Amino acid sequence: RAILQRRQDAFLAVVQVPNDDLSVALADALHAVLYTKDKMSQFQEQEVVCCVEMMSRQKSVVVGKAEFVIAKALATLEVVNDMEGPAGDFFRGSCAEKAISTAVRCLELIMQGDRSDDKDANHEKEVLCAGVCSFLFSASTKGADAGFQQDIL
Repeated sequence: RAILQRRQDAFLAVVQVPNDDLSVALADALHAVLYTKDKMSQFQEQEVVCCVEMMSRQKSVVVGKAEFVIAKALATLEVVNDMEGPAGDFFRGSCAEKAISTAVRCLELIMQGDRSDDKDANHEKEVLCAGVCSFLFSASTKGADAGFQQDIL
């Protein structure tokens, strides 16, 4: 258990570093773990907490590479939500509410933002919006109980 705690502490320490490139690399690495041979045994509570924290610490959806970090974390959590086993159970039991409220906050920020003449920036917002909606749909339908659905509504 002590090793797992140190692993979680290390993940959370990396999440706190205010470096976009490091956050994107961590989000990519966590997402890649899901596509290893035995994803359920590789992805554990620490990775779930790390994804949720990484996503929730983003203060904007348009500054730096925040949209990439949020989108990758949401895609990862969407897969975790659908998993059977400890990681999925932990997410649904301990982290889903925070992830859902963060996803809804991201959607609000996207909707409040102005459209710009920059097609790339608009495309990034559209992709993030689609990712948020996909995650929220997953959270409301896949393995979700009435509490999840109420949080989303």
